[in-house]
Amino acid sequence: MGQLDRATTFPKGISLNNVLGLWHFVGDPSVLGWDAPVGSVIFSTNINIYQKFDTATTDWKVVGSLGGTPEIINAVDATGGTSIVAGWTDVPLDAQNKITAGFTHTLGTAEITVNSDQTTVIAGHGATDATSGNVRSDAEIRLMIDKGAGYVEVAGTRGPIYSRSSAQGAGNAAFTVTLDLEAGDKVKLQARRLSGTGPLILRANGSGLNLFPPGAQGAQGDPGPPGAGGSISVKDDGTLVLNTPHSILNFLGSAISDISDAGGGQVNIELDGGQVTDQLGGGVASEAVSGTGSQTPQVKLTDTRSYEAGDYLVLWYLELTCLNNNRTAVAQVEVDAVEVGQHSKSATSNDVGVWSGVAGFSFHSFTAGNHTLEMTYNMNPGGGAGTAQIRRARFFVIKSGS
Repeated sequence: MGQLDRATTFPKGISLNNVLGLWHFVGDPSVLGWDAPVGSVIFSTNINIYQKFDTATTDWKVVGSLGGTPEIINAVDATGGTSIVAGWTDVPLDAQNKITAGFTHTLGTAEITVNSDQTTVIAGHGATDATSGNVRSDAEIRLMIDKGAGYVEVAGTRGPIYSRSSAQGAGNAAFTVTLDLEAGDKVKLQARRLSGTGPLILRANGSGLNLFPPGAQGAQGDPGPPGAGGSISVKDDGTLVLNTPHSILNFLGSAISDISDAGGGQVNIELDGGQVTDQLGGGVASEAVSGTGSQTPQVKLTDTRSYEAGDYLVLWYLELTCLNNNRTAVAQVEVDAVEVGQHSKSATSNDVGVWSGVAGFSFHSFTAGNHTLEMTYNMNPGGGAGTAQIRRARFFVIKSGS
């Protein structure tokens, strides 16, 4: 590394002018970073990440992205069955919905290794079942990290799980935390019994870790729209829209589902299948209270629409209650008819009719075409008669890298 006083041309067409600092990342020859450029840095190669020297830590840190594939891993415990005892137990992850080169993980193990420096959102969840008996028991989960000196607990990641009996034994907990990770760091999910003596095991498809970047800066987009009197290209070429300061809106691509006059010089335009960060355009929801006494799942919320091929994060929220003492209401979430989440609410004499809000997520690689999200609810089979209620059921889908 040295000081450059004049414009210099490097291989691959990289030109520099009056640059105080230039750094070349050994692991990837297309990755560059700089510190306090006086002039300009002109990139003519395919560059994904830029970094800046951190004077506080005397190290280079990722401060942005110029496009490229985000580093992601979504690993889950598909089999379940691991016994949860008083001491902390590693949660084995035996299935991977998604993994990129930024992480290493061996199926059937708990440990995930980080392969590159990155700021990462870690979302974890755990679920247990009571296998027999009628003894109230509590469990909890936590995230552990090893930065080279052994595993320590990550603050803010503990989540409690309550099981009343084998008939009302399913419970779950979740956490989300954002960390600055470095190459060689390791993380894992753990669970333990907190109180009680009822036998507990990990629920199949109920636990997992999802590591993904908080966001990435894409390539520079096209110039913005012109002012009043011009035209904007959005979708469906040639569609005329009134009540705007523009004479024509040119809509390109898939169809518009609805156009209506909102009054006051405004127009409502609903787009069908557009490429947006929120793939559902604000999400879909069923806010009203619904109830059932059936032990067979009843549909609360369903949504089928066309998606572009890609990786998607499906998030959901619901509030559940049971109107009968010593009974349990359950809710299920499915993506393309495959269960990805289950939640339960057990009522005791002190909380009959009390609402409990829960949230969850799952990661999916969608093919191009229609995909269905569905949320159902019912009374727990075998748990006796009663009434289950659900409200504020919501889906929200985010396309990776958008």
